[in-house]
Amino acid sequence: MAEGVKAYRFATSRGASSRSLLDQAAAYFRRALTLDPNHARALCAMGNWHSVMGNLGLLPPDAAFAQGRELLPPSLA
Repeated sequence: MAEGVKAYRFATSRGASSRSLLDQAAAYFRRALTLDPNHARALCAMGNWHSVMGNLGLLPPDAAFAQGRELLPPSLA
């Protein structure tokens, strides 16, 4: 999880390697969710990841924002 957060922070600086770092972060977040589907920090991070991907135009914004919104309520439970 910590490695995913680190990759995410570097990626959001919008450098040339943003896409690969965001993909790396998502892999770490998905791994954490595979180990514990209720991992609040990973759920929140994946929700935020979708938002960033939509804002950067790396995923279709409407779909990315919808997926991100779906992940946030379980992270607060």
